[in-house]
Amino acid sequence: MIVSTFASTSFIFEELSAQESNILFTKSDWGEGLSTRECSERFQLIQTNFEPNLDLARFKAESHPTFKKLVENKDWTLDHDGVRALRFSNHCNSDIPVFELQYKMEQTESSHTRIYVSMDYVSYDVLEISTRFVEGHYPDPIRPQPIPFHIKNWHQIQIPGEFTNSDPPIPTEMFKIPYTITNGEIKNITGSLGEIKVELSSKDEGKFALKIPRNYPHTDDDMPYPEQTLEIFTFKEPPLEEVNAHVTKSDCFYDVWIPFSGNSTIDFAFRISYLQGKGFHGDNDVPKYCFAQTVVDESRDKLSMLSAHKQLESGISPYEIFCKNDMKLVVKHDEKPACVKENTVRILWERGWVARSTSIYTKYSNEEILDRFQSKLISQDEAKEIVQEYLAKTHLKLDEQINEKDIVVTADLGYALLSKGYLSLLDIDPKTGLPTDIMPPWWEGYYKSPPWYTELQKYYLGMEYERVEDGDIFWNVGYRTCLDCIADYPIFFVDAINGKVTKTMHIDDMFTIES
Repeated sequence: MIVSTFASTSFIFEELSAQESNILFTKSDWGEGLSTRECSERFQLIQTNFEPNLDLARFKAESHPTFKKLVENKDWTLDHDGVRALRFSNHCNSDIPVFELQYKMEQTESSHTRIYVSMDYVSYDVLEISTRFVEGHYPDPIRPQPIPFHIKNWHQIQIPGEFTNSDPPIPTEMFKIPYTITNGEIKNITGSLGEIKVELSSKDEGKFALKIPRNYPHTDDDMPYPEQTLEIFTFKEPPLEEVNAHVTKSDCFYDVWIPFSGNSTIDFAFRISYLQGKGFHGDNDVPKYCFAQTVVDESRDKLSMLSAHKQLESGISPYEIFCKNDMKLVVKHDEKPACVKENTVRILWERGWVARSTSIYTKYSNEEILDRFQSKLISQDEAKEIVQEYLAKTHLKLDEQINEKDIVVTADLGYALLSKGYLSLLDIDPKTGLPTDIMPPWWEGYYKSPPWYTELQKYYLGMEYERVEDGDIFWNVGYRTCLDCIADYPIFFVDAINGKVTKTMHIDDMFTIES
Protein backbone atom coordinates (compact mmCIF):
# COMPACT_ATOMS: atom_id res chain seq x y z
CA MET A 1 0.00 0.00 0.00
CA ILE A 2 1.34 3.44 -0.95
CA VAL A 3 0.26 6.35 1.24
CA SER A 4 0.79 9.99 0.31
CA THR A 5 -0.46 13.32 1.60
CA PHE A 6 -1.59 16.49 -0.15
CA ALA A 7 -2.99 19.69 1.32
CA SER A 8 -3.13 18.15 4.81
CA THR A 9 -5.40 15.32 3.65
CA SER A 10 -4.23 11.74 3.25
CA PHE A 11 -4.78 9.64 0.16
CA ILE A 12 -4.57 5.87 -0.10
CA PHE A 13 -3.70 4.54 -3.52
CA GLU A 14 -4.31 1.06 -4.86
CA GLU A 15 -1.26 -1.12 -5.30
CA LEU A 16 0.86 0.16 -8.16
CA SER A 17 3.21 -1.86 -10.31
CA ALA A 18 5.92 -0.01 -12.20
CA GLN A 19 8.51 -0.94 -14.75
CA GLU A 20 12.14 0.12 -14.34
CA SER A 21 13.03 3.70 -15.19
CA ASN A 22 13.95 4.59 -18.75
CA ILE A 23 16.65 7.29 -18.64
CA LEU A 24 16.30 9.66 -21.59
CA PHE A 25 18.83 12.32 -20.57
CA THR A 26 21.48 12.46 -17.87
CA LYS A 27 24.75 14.09 -16.93
CA SER A 28 27.37 11.48 -16.16
CA ASP A 29 28.40 13.34 -13.02
CA TRP A 30 25.81 15.72 -11.58
CA GLY A 31 28.54 17.96 -10.22
CA GLU A 32 30.34 18.18 -13.55
CA GLY A 33 31.53 21.68 -14.45
CA LEU A 34 31.16 23.10 -10.93
CA SER A 35 34.05 24.97 -9.32
CA THR A 36 35.35 24.03 -5.87
CA ARG A 37 33.41 26.96 -4.41
CA GLU A 38 30.20 25.89 -6.18
CA CYS A 39 30.59 22.32 -4.96
CA SER A 40 31.01 23.60 -1.40
CA GLU A 41 27.98 25.87 -1.76
CA ARG A 42 25.78 22.95 -2.73
CA PHE A 43 27.12 20.68 0.02
CA GLN A 44 26.29 23.35 2.61
CA LEU A 45 22.69 23.45 1.35
CA ILE A 46 22.06 19.80 2.27
CA GLN A 47 20.89 20.62 5.80
CA THR A 48 18.91 23.74 4.89
CA ASN A 49 15.16 24.11 4.47
CA PHE A 50 14.82 24.29 0.69
CA GLU A 51 11.67 25.47 -1.07
CA PRO A 52 12.12 25.43 -4.87
CA ASN A 53 11.21 28.36 -7.06
CA LEU A 54 8.52 26.45 -8.90
CA ASP A 55 8.08 29.03 -11.65
CA LEU A 56 11.76 28.82 -12.63
CA ALA A 57 11.92 25.05 -12.12
CA ARG A 58 9.01 24.43 -14.46
CA PHE A 59 10.39 26.86 -17.03
CA LYS A 60 13.73 25.04 -17.09
CA ALA A 61 12.22 21.54 -17.06
CA GLU A 62 9.56 22.18 -19.68
CA SER A 63 11.96 24.07 -21.96
CA HIS A 64 14.46 21.21 -22.04
CA PRO A 65 14.67 19.66 -25.55
CA THR A 66 14.30 16.11 -24.22
CA PHE A 67 11.17 17.02 -22.26
CA LYS A 68 9.62 18.93 -25.15
CA LYS A 69 10.18 16.01 -27.54
CA LEU A 70 8.81 13.55 -24.97
CA VAL A 71 5.49 15.34 -24.39
CA GLU A 72 4.96 16.57 -27.95
CA ASN A 73 1.30 16.05 -28.95
CA LYS A 74 0.55 14.29 -25.63
CA ASP A 75 -1.54 15.21 -22.58
CA TRP A 76 0.61 15.80 -19.52
CA THR A 77 0.45 17.58 -16.16
CA LEU A 78 2.69 18.37 -13.19
CA ASP A 79 1.96 15.98 -10.32
CA HIS A 80 4.55 16.57 -7.58
CA ASP A 81 7.22 19.21 -7.01
CA GLY A 82 10.14 19.59 -4.66
CA VAL A 83 10.95 15.91 -3.99
CA ARG A 84 14.43 16.04 -2.39
CA ALA A 85 17.36 13.63 -2.82
CA LEU A 86 21.16 13.40 -2.65
CA ARG A 87 23.52 12.24 -5.38
CA PHE A 88 27.24 11.63 -4.89
CA SER A 89 29.44 13.60 -7.26
CA ASN A 90 32.91 12.29 -8.05
CA HIS A 91 33.81 15.70 -9.43
CA CYS A 92 32.87 17.44 -6.16
CA ASN A 93 33.91 14.43 -4.02
CA SER A 94 30.77 14.92 -1.94
CA ASP A 95 27.03 14.55 -1.95
CA ILE A 96 25.11 17.32 -3.68
CA PRO A 97 21.42 18.02 -3.12
CA VAL A 98 18.94 17.76 -5.97
CA PHE A 99 15.18 18.07 -6.24
CA GLU A 100 12.73 16.51 -8.58
CA LEU A 101 9.61 17.46 -10.51
CA GLN A 102 7.25 14.61 -11.35
CA TYR A 103 4.81 14.73 -14.25
CA LYS A 104 2.03 12.42 -15.43
CA MET A 105 1.55 11.67 -19.12
CA GLU A 106 -0.84 9.50 -21.16
CA GLN A 107 -3.03 8.82 -18.15
CA THR A 108 -5.86 6.25 -18.43
CA GLU A 109 -8.09 4.66 -15.79
CA SER A 110 -5.59 1.84 -15.34
CA SER A 111 -2.14 3.29 -16.11
CA HIS A 112 0.01 6.32 -16.83
CA THR A 113 3.56 7.24 -17.76
CA ARG A 114 5.49 9.09 -15.08
CA ILE A 115 8.19 11.63 -15.98
CA TYR A 116 10.95 12.42 -13.47
CA VAL A 117 13.02 15.59 -13.92
CA SER A 118 15.96 15.94 -11.50
CA MET A 119 17.34 19.45 -11.05
CA ASP A 120 20.18 21.30 -9.35
CA TYR A 121 19.35 23.23 -6.14
CA VAL A 122 21.16 26.40 -7.20
CA SER A 123 21.12 26.74 -10.99
CA TYR A 124 17.90 24.79 -11.61
CA ASP A 125 19.74 23.09 -14.47
CA VAL A 126 18.21 19.79 -15.58
CA LEU A 127 20.44 16.89 -14.50
CA GLU A 128 18.36 13.90 -15.57
CA ILE A 129 15.06 13.07 -17.25
CA SER A 130 13.59 9.59 -16.99
CA THR A 131 10.21 7.90 -17.45
CA ARG A 132 8.44 4.95 -15.91
CA PHE A 133 5.27 3.18 -17.01
CA VAL A 134 2.96 2.64 -14.04
CA GLU A 135 -0.03 0.29 -13.91
CA GLY A 136 -2.74 0.74 -11.31
CA HIS A 137 -5.30 3.29 -10.20
CA TYR A 138 -3.73 6.63 -9.40
CA PRO A 139 -6.40 9.26 -8.61
CA ASP A 140 -5.77 12.95 -8.88
CA PRO A 141 -5.37 14.58 -5.46
CA ILE A 142 -8.23 16.73 -4.24
CA ARG A 143 -7.78 20.46 -4.62
CA PRO A 144 -9.22 21.85 -1.39
CA GLN A 145 -12.09 24.26 -1.85
CA PRO A 146 -13.60 26.61 0.76
CA ILE A 147 -16.98 25.76 2.25
CA PRO A 148 -19.35 26.24 -0.73
CA PHE A 149 -22.33 27.64 1.18
CA HIS A 150 -23.04 30.47 3.61
CA ILE A 151 -24.88 29.82 6.88
CA LYS A 152 -25.04 32.32 9.74
CA ASN A 153 -26.14 30.06 12.60
CA TRP A 154 -23.97 27.00 13.18
CA HIS A 155 -24.57 24.23 15.71
CA GLN A 156 -21.83 23.51 18.24
CA ILE A 157 -20.31 20.50 19.97
CA GLN A 158 -17.59 20.65 22.61
CA ILE A 159 -14.64 18.28 22.85
CA PRO A 160 -11.60 18.11 25.17
CA GLY A 161 -8.15 19.17 24.03
CA GLU A 162 -5.19 17.69 25.89
CA PHE A 163 -1.78 19.38 25.77
CA THR A 164 0.00 16.06 26.29
CA ASN A 165 3.70 16.29 27.31
CA SER A 166 3.55 20.09 27.44
CA ASP A 167 6.32 21.71 29.47
CA PRO A 168 5.30 23.42 31.67
CA PRO A 169 2.07 21.42 31.92
CA ILE A 170 -1.04 22.98 30.39
CA PRO A 171 -4.39 21.82 31.76
CA THR A 172 -6.96 20.20 29.47
CA GLU A 173 -9.37 22.67 27.90
CA MET A 174 -12.75 22.27 26.26
CA PHE A 175 -12.95 23.47 22.66
CA LYS A 176 -15.92 24.62 20.59
CA ILE A 177 -16.47 22.80 17.27
CA PRO A 178 -19.07 24.53 15.08
CA TYR A 179 -20.81 22.28 12.53
CA THR A 180 -23.63 22.47 10.00
CA ILE A 181 -25.28 20.61 7.12
CA THR A 182 -27.09 21.44 3.89
CA ASN A 183 -29.56 19.26 2.02
CA GLY A 184 -29.49 16.56 4.66
CA GLU A 185 -30.14 15.53 8.24
CA ILE A 186 -27.80 14.95 11.18
CA LYS A 187 -29.05 11.86 13.02
CA ASN A 188 -26.33 11.84 15.66
CA ILE A 189 -23.01 13.52 16.39
CA THR A 190 -20.44 12.66 19.05
CA GLY A 191 -17.07 14.12 19.92
CA SER A 192 -14.04 12.90 21.82
CA LEU A 193 -10.33 13.70 22.04
CA GLY A 194 -9.26 14.67 18.51
CA GLU A 195 -12.26 13.07 16.84
CA ILE A 196 -15.76 13.93 15.58
CA LYS A 197 -18.14 11.18 14.45
CA VAL A 198 -21.41 12.02 12.72
CA GLU A 199 -24.32 9.98 11.32
CA LEU A 200 -25.88 11.65 8.28
CA SER A 201 -28.78 11.12 5.90
CA SER A 202 -29.63 12.73 2.57
CA LYS A 203 -32.01 11.84 -0.26
CA ASP A 204 -29.80 13.67 -2.74
CA GLU A 205 -26.27 15.03 -2.30
CA GLY A 206 -25.73 16.75 1.02
CA LYS A 207 -22.77 18.64 2.42
CA PHE A 208 -21.51 18.45 6.00
CA ALA A 209 -19.07 21.02 7.38
CA LEU A 210 -17.29 21.63 10.66
CA LYS A 211 -14.73 24.10 11.95
CA ILE A 212 -11.73 22.79 13.91
CA PRO A 213 -10.04 25.46 16.05
CA ARG A 214 -6.51 26.18 14.90
CA ASN A 215 -5.40 26.43 18.54
CA TYR A 216 -6.68 22.90 19.27
CA PRO A 217 -3.71 20.70 20.39
CA HIS A 218 -3.73 18.47 17.34
CA THR A 219 -0.07 17.47 16.87
CA ASP A 220 3.27 16.96 18.60
CA ASP A 221 5.17 17.87 15.44
CA ASP A 222 7.45 20.91 15.58
CA MET A 223 6.63 22.21 12.11
CA PRO A 224 8.09 25.72 11.72
CA TYR A 225 5.97 28.80 11.11
CA PRO A 226 4.08 29.37 8.85
CA GLU A 227 3.74 25.93 7.20
CA GLN A 228 2.06 24.24 10.14
CA THR A 229 -1.29 22.84 9.02
CA LEU A 230 -3.92 20.43 10.25
CA GLU A 231 -3.57 16.81 9.17
CA ILE A 232 -6.98 15.18 9.12
CA PHE A 233 -8.06 11.62 8.32
CA THR A 234 -11.64 11.16 7.18
CA PHE A 235 -13.40 7.78 7.00
CA LYS A 236 -16.88 7.05 5.67
CA GLU A 237 -19.07 3.97 5.89
CA PRO A 238 -20.72 1.91 4.55
CA PRO A 239 -18.51 0.60 3.07
CA LEU A 240 -15.57 1.64 5.24
CA GLU A 241 -13.22 3.73 3.15
CA GLU A 242 -10.93 6.71 3.55
CA VAL A 243 -12.26 9.75 1.73
CA ASN A 244 -10.94 13.21 0.95
CA ALA A 245 -12.27 16.15 2.91
CA HIS A 246 -11.75 19.74 1.80
CA VAL A 247 -9.60 21.62 4.32
CA THR A 248 -8.94 25.37 4.16
CA LYS A 249 -7.58 27.77 6.78
CA SER A 250 -9.10 30.97 8.15
CA ASP A 251 -8.18 33.25 11.05
CA CYS A 252 -9.44 31.02 13.84
CA PHE A 253 -10.41 27.68 12.28
CA TYR A 254 -9.65 24.98 9.80
CA ASP A 255 -12.82 24.83 7.70
CA VAL A 256 -13.56 21.19 6.80
CA TRP A 257 -16.37 19.94 4.59
CA ILE A 258 -17.33 16.85 2.65
CA PRO A 259 -20.15 15.87 0.25
CA PHE A 260 -22.20 12.73 0.94
CA SER A 261 -25.36 10.96 -0.19
CA GLY A 262 -27.72 8.42 1.35
CA ASN A 263 -27.07 7.19 4.88
CA SER A 264 -23.46 7.72 5.91
CA THR A 265 -21.34 7.67 9.04
CA ILE A 266 -18.31 9.93 8.77
CA ASP A 267 -15.41 9.92 11.22
CA PHE A 268 -13.01 12.92 11.34
CA ALA A 269 -9.74 12.17 13.16
CA PHE A 270 -7.31 15.06 13.61
CA ARG A 271 -5.06 14.44 16.63
CA ILE A 272 -1.85 13.11 15.10
CA SER A 273 1.17 11.94 17.12
CA TYR A 274 4.60 11.68 15.55
CA LEU A 275 5.90 9.88 18.67
CA GLN A 276 8.46 12.56 19.40
CA GLY A 277 7.63 12.80 23.10
CA LYS A 278 7.10 16.52 22.61
CA GLY A 279 4.18 18.61 23.75
CA PHE A 280 0.93 18.61 21.80
CA HIS A 281 -0.03 22.04 20.52
CA GLY A 282 -2.09 23.87 17.94
CA ASP A 283 -0.92 26.40 15.39
CA ASN A 284 1.40 29.03 16.82
CA ASP A 285 -0.01 32.01 14.90
CA VAL A 286 -3.62 32.12 16.11
CA PRO A 287 -4.83 35.67 16.89
CA LYS A 288 -5.84 36.27 20.50
CA TYR A 289 -9.34 37.36 19.56
CA CYS A 290 -10.01 33.82 18.28
CA PHE A 291 -9.96 32.30 21.76
CA ALA A 292 -13.44 33.57 22.59
CA GLN A 293 -14.70 31.65 19.55
CA THR A 294 -12.72 28.45 20.08
CA VAL A 295 -12.17 27.79 23.80
CA VAL A 296 -14.86 27.27 26.44
CA ASP A 297 -14.37 29.88 29.16
CA GLU A 298 -17.49 30.81 31.09
CA SER A 299 -16.30 34.23 32.22
CA ARG A 300 -14.96 35.14 28.79
CA ASP A 301 -18.03 33.75 27.04
CA LYS A 302 -20.28 35.92 29.19
CA LEU A 303 -18.10 38.92 28.40
CA SER A 304 -18.25 38.23 24.67
CA MET A 305 -22.05 38.50 24.80
CA LEU A 306 -21.74 42.15 25.79
CA SER A 307 -21.75 45.05 23.36
CA ALA A 308 -18.48 46.38 21.97
CA HIS A 309 -18.76 49.40 24.27
CA LYS A 310 -19.25 47.24 27.39
CA GLN A 311 -16.31 44.99 26.42
CA LEU A 312 -14.13 48.10 26.00
CA GLU A 313 -15.17 49.34 29.44
CA SER A 314 -14.17 45.97 30.93
CA GLY A 315 -10.59 46.49 29.75
CA ILE A 316 -10.50 44.59 26.44
CA SER A 317 -8.38 46.22 23.74
CA PRO A 318 -10.47 47.87 20.99
CA TYR A 319 -8.77 45.63 18.44
CA GLU A 320 -9.62 42.42 20.36
CA ILE A 321 -13.36 42.99 20.77
CA PHE A 322 -15.44 39.90 19.98
CA CYS A 323 -18.36 40.37 17.58
CA LYS A 324 -21.19 37.84 17.54
CA ASN A 325 -22.45 35.86 14.55
CA ASP A 326 -21.57 37.49 11.22
CA MET A 327 -20.92 40.96 12.62
CA LYS A 328 -17.55 42.54 11.79
CA LEU A 329 -15.30 44.60 14.04
CA VAL A 330 -14.36 48.14 12.96
CA VAL A 331 -12.42 50.70 14.98
CA LYS A 332 -13.05 54.43 14.69
CA HIS A 333 -10.17 56.92 14.43
CA ASP A 334 -10.59 57.67 18.16
CA GLU A 335 -10.19 53.91 18.87
CA LYS A 336 -13.83 53.33 19.70
CA PRO A 337 -14.87 49.86 18.46
CA ALA A 338 -18.16 48.84 16.87
CA CYS A 339 -19.67 45.60 15.59
CA VAL A 340 -21.45 46.17 12.27
CA LYS A 341 -22.91 44.15 9.42
CA GLU A 342 -20.51 43.02 6.71
CA ASN A 343 -22.00 45.26 4.01
CA THR A 344 -21.66 48.26 6.34
CA VAL A 345 -17.90 47.86 6.72
CA ARG A 346 -17.03 49.20 3.26
CA ILE A 347 -19.45 52.10 3.63
CA LEU A 348 -17.83 53.21 6.90
CA TRP A 349 -14.37 52.77 5.37
CA GLU A 350 -15.20 54.86 2.32
CA ARG A 351 -16.79 57.58 4.45
CA GLY A 352 -13.68 57.84 6.61
CA TRP A 353 -15.43 56.70 9.79
CA VAL A 354 -13.01 53.79 10.21
CA ALA A 355 -9.45 54.60 11.28
CA ARG A 356 -7.27 54.81 8.16
CA SER A 357 -4.19 56.63 9.43
CA THR A 358 -0.81 54.90 9.11
CA SER A 359 0.12 56.44 12.46
CA ILE A 360 -0.93 53.14 14.05
CA TYR A 361 2.34 51.65 12.80
CA THR A 362 4.36 54.14 14.85
CA LYS A 363 1.94 54.36 17.78
CA TYR A 364 2.06 50.60 18.34
CA SER A 365 5.68 50.08 17.31
CA ASN A 366 8.93 49.80 19.23
CA GLU A 367 11.35 52.49 18.10
CA GLU A 368 14.46 50.40 18.74
CA ILE A 369 13.05 47.39 16.88
CA LEU A 370 11.94 49.59 13.98
CA ASP A 371 15.40 51.20 13.71
CA ARG A 372 17.11 47.79 13.67
CA PHE A 373 14.67 46.48 11.10
CA GLN A 374 15.03 49.49 8.82
CA SER A 375 18.83 49.25 8.99
CA LYS A 376 18.70 45.65 7.73
CA LEU A 377 16.58 46.40 4.67
CA ILE A 378 18.63 45.97 1.52
CA SER A 379 18.56 48.92 -0.87
CA GLN A 380 16.89 49.15 -4.26
CA ASP A 381 20.25 49.01 -6.05
CA GLU A 382 21.29 45.96 -4.01
CA ALA A 383 18.06 44.20 -4.98
CA LYS A 384 18.75 44.83 -8.68
CA GLU A 385 22.34 43.55 -8.32
CA ILE A 386 21.08 40.40 -6.60
CA VAL A 387 18.78 39.69 -9.55
CA GLN A 388 21.68 40.16 -11.99
CA GLU A 389 23.69 37.60 -10.00
CA TYR A 390 20.67 35.29 -9.92
CA LEU A 391 20.36 35.43 -13.71
CA ALA A 392 24.00 34.43 -14.06
CA LYS A 393 23.73 31.67 -11.45
CA THR A 394 20.64 30.15 -13.06
CA HIS A 395 22.02 30.52 -16.61
CA LEU A 396 19.26 32.78 -17.91
CA LYS A 397 19.74 35.36 -20.66
CA LEU A 398 17.56 37.83 -22.52
CA ASP A 399 15.79 36.49 -25.58
CA GLU A 400 17.67 37.38 -28.77
CA GLN A 401 14.61 39.23 -30.10
CA ILE A 402 14.72 41.71 -27.19
CA ASN A 403 17.02 44.72 -27.30
CA GLU A 404 18.69 45.19 -23.92
CA LYS A 405 18.59 48.97 -24.41
CA ASP A 406 14.78 48.82 -24.38
CA ILE A 407 14.68 47.21 -20.93
CA VAL A 408 13.75 49.27 -17.87
CA VAL A 409 14.48 47.56 -14.55
CA THR A 410 12.13 48.67 -11.77
CA ALA A 411 12.19 47.80 -8.06
CA ASP A 412 9.40 48.41 -5.55
CA LEU A 413 9.37 47.47 -1.87
CA GLY A 414 6.18 45.93 -0.55
CA TYR A 415 4.43 43.44 1.70
CA ALA A 416 2.96 40.52 -0.23
CA LEU A 417 1.46 37.07 0.22
CA LEU A 418 3.57 34.80 -1.97
CA SER A 419 2.15 31.72 -0.25
CA LYS A 420 -1.13 32.41 -2.09
CA GLY A 421 0.57 32.71 -5.49
CA TYR A 422 1.15 36.46 -5.50
CA LEU A 423 -0.97 39.01 -3.72
CA SER A 424 0.54 42.44 -3.21
CA LEU A 425 -1.05 44.09 -0.18
CA LEU A 426 0.98 47.09 0.99
CA ASP A 427 3.71 49.36 -0.32
CA ILE A 428 6.63 49.87 2.08
CA ASP A 429 8.62 53.11 2.37
CA PRO A 430 12.31 52.10 2.15
CA LYS A 431 13.33 55.16 4.18
CA THR A 432 11.18 54.29 7.20
CA GLY A 433 10.54 50.58 6.75
CA LEU A 434 6.82 51.26 7.37
CA PRO A 435 3.76 50.59 5.19
CA THR A 436 2.36 53.60 3.34
CA ASP A 437 -1.23 52.47 3.89
CA ILE A 438 -3.23 50.25 6.26
CA MET A 439 -5.23 47.12 5.57
CA PRO A 440 -8.98 47.69 5.17
CA PRO A 441 -11.12 46.08 7.90
CA TRP A 442 -12.72 43.46 5.63
CA TRP A 443 -9.40 41.67 5.39
CA GLU A 444 -8.72 38.76 7.69
CA GLY A 445 -8.37 39.81 11.29
CA TYR A 446 -4.61 39.26 11.31
CA TYR A 447 -4.25 42.89 10.25
CA LYS A 448 -6.83 44.36 12.61
CA SER A 449 -4.39 44.26 15.50
CA PRO A 450 -1.95 47.18 14.92
CA PRO A 451 1.08 45.44 16.51
CA TRP A 452 1.06 42.83 13.72
CA TYR A 453 3.73 44.75 11.81
CA THR A 454 6.01 44.98 14.86
CA GLU A 455 5.70 41.21 15.34
CA LEU A 456 6.69 40.77 11.69
CA GLN A 457 9.79 42.90 12.33
CA LYS A 458 10.70 40.76 15.37
CA TYR A 459 10.45 37.66 13.19
CA TYR A 460 12.88 39.09 10.66
CA LEU A 461 15.28 40.15 13.44
CA GLY A 462 15.35 36.65 14.99
CA MET A 463 13.59 37.80 18.17
CA GLU A 464 10.75 36.10 20.03
CA TYR A 465 7.53 37.04 18.27
CA GLU A 466 3.77 36.54 18.20
CA ARG A 467 3.39 36.72 14.46
CA VAL A 468 -0.13 36.08 13.14
CA GLU A 469 0.10 36.51 9.36
CA ASP A 470 1.96 34.73 6.57
CA GLY A 471 3.20 37.49 4.27
CA ASP A 472 6.72 38.76 3.67
CA ILE A 473 8.52 41.93 2.66
CA PHE A 474 10.03 41.80 -0.83
CA TRP A 475 11.67 43.92 -3.44
CA ASN A 476 9.59 43.39 -6.56
CA VAL A 477 12.21 43.66 -9.34
CA GLY A 478 10.62 43.87 -12.77
CA TYR A 479 12.05 43.81 -16.31
CA ARG A 480 9.87 45.93 -18.56
CA THR A 481 9.92 47.38 -22.05
CA CYS A 482 6.98 49.73 -21.42
CA LEU A 483 6.18 51.37 -18.09
CA ASP A 484 2.69 52.48 -19.13
CA CYS A 485 1.59 49.22 -20.77
CA ILE A 486 -0.68 46.68 -19.11
CA ALA A 487 1.04 43.39 -19.84
CA ASP A 488 2.84 40.57 -18.07
CA TYR A 489 6.56 41.06 -17.54
CA PRO A 490 9.27 39.12 -15.68
CA ILE A 491 9.29 39.69 -11.91
CA PHE A 492 11.90 38.59 -9.40
CA PHE A 493 10.93 38.64 -5.70
CA VAL A 494 13.94 39.44 -3.52
CA ASP A 495 13.57 39.02 0.23
CA ALA A 496 14.20 42.51 1.61
CA ILE A 497 16.24 41.24 4.58
CA ASN A 498 18.23 38.16 3.52
CA GLY A 499 18.50 39.11 -0.16
CA LYS A 500 17.39 35.75 -1.55
CA VAL A 501 15.35 35.45 -4.73
CA THR A 502 12.47 33.28 -3.51
CA LYS A 503 10.05 33.45 -6.43
CA THR A 504 9.83 34.51 -10.07
CA MET A 505 6.94 35.16 -12.43
CA HIS A 506 6.63 35.36 -16.23
CA ILE A 507 10.35 34.83 -16.86
CA ASP A 508 9.55 33.03 -20.10
CA ASP A 509 8.19 36.34 -21.48
CA MET A 510 11.69 37.73 -21.85
CA PHE A 511 14.35 35.17 -20.92
CA THR A 512 15.77 31.99 -22.42
CA ILE A 513 18.19 29.38 -21.10
CA GLU A 514 21.89 29.66 -21.93
CA SER A 515 23.07 26.65 -23.88
